[in-house]
Amino acid sequence: GTSFLVSDQSRFAKEVLPQYFKHSNMASFVRQLNMYGFRKVVSIEQGGLLRPERDHVEFQHPSFVRGREQLLERVRRKVPALRGDDGRWRPEDLGRLLGENEILWREVVTLRQSHGQQHRVIGKLIQCLFGPLQAGPSNAGGKRKLSLMLDEGSSCPTPAKFNTCPLPGALLQDPYFIQSPLPET
Repeated sequence: GTSFLVSDQSRFAKEVLPQYFKHSNMASFVRQLNMYGFRKVVSIEQGGLLRPERDHVEFQHPSFVRGREQLLERVRRKVPALRGDDGRWRPEDLGRLLGENEILWREVVTLRQSHGQQHRVIGKLIQCLFGPLQAGPSNAGGKRKLSLMLDEGSSCPTPAKFNTCPLPGALLQDPYFIQSPLPET
């Protein structure tokens, strides 16, 4: 009397959920339960070595008790802490939220720039590694040229053997560029 059990989730989603909700998605139902303070019951078997039935799921709430209907008024949707008692955003919290959003936006821009730089470095490395294969002699047996789809058209000079590949100075100044040590001659 302190929890409820769904023994067949797929059947529950197909037959029961559409009667009470606009969807038949079990994950959405579980999300709603969590917003109302219900928690999944984890049995000893689930935390230990024994495996319970995978399709069984059980939920409980401290105010969801058989025969104690007066407690049901305590089962309420959780309200974000950024809102006041009247449901409106408090100006100080709204300002803080906007400031955090701006910080996140700047971080996204920085990460995009770093990703672009890394993409260019990887493109140059691929050109250096596979350039000799593309420029090598092609025999009638059908060795095909390796087609690379790289954003930039500039490529490393094709060395005669696999040795060093000179990279543009800008790449060497890139904080994300890692250059392997050259063998001593």
